[in-house]
Amino acid sequence: MSTYQFKGSLRAYLCDECFQTLGGVTVRLYRHRQGQDVPALVAAAPKTTFNVLSEAEVAKKADFLIAETRTDAGGAFRFQLNDDKDGYDGEAFEVDVRLTTVPGAEKKAKGKPVQFTITSLQPDWKPQGEVLAAPAWDYFVPARFWCHLLERFGLWAICGRVVTCQGRQPLPGARVEAFDADIVQHDPLGADT
Repeated sequence: MSTYQFKGSLRAYLCDECFQTLGGVTVRLYRHRQGQDVPALVAAAPKTTFNVLSEAEVAKKADFLIAETRTDAGGAFRFQLNDDKDGYDGEAFEVDVRLTTVPGAEKKAKGKPVQFTITSLQPDWKPQGEVLAAPAWDYFVPARFWCHLLERFGLWAICGRVVTCQGRQPLPGARVEAFDADIVQHDPLGADT
């Protein structure tokens, strides 16, 4: 019996300089389906394979699920797969993420769960003690995809950096507040330090 260890972390860019850790999200690994060009999917850049799935597409993949886990508060995840329990024997797999909420959303925030495929991977398994381990896979969801997903949960992000006029040095501790631009009244949208 072989045991495979696959671990990594998930984060998402809000802009070129700011990112969020994706804590408490579900990571799912799927077998490829008949008719898929697995070598091409593995070789493709994730920006071309990233795909938000409909619930019908998620349901079609259900029988091909290898395993799932949740990320910790820092966005880290870990899988221990083996051929006896999971029927997994080192082949390529698809990596999906399922969101039931997003970081920063209020508990009462409405939004339907959403699942997206990031990419297909063929890990380079190497012996590490009693398991075959792959190098850690750390992935950042690009801002253009992440902002679209945030919008599905009724959230928008404003990010940036506060610097001094002279020398463009960071200005720690500055409070930044955002307001909408209304004709009648400017309503507060949020604030951060």
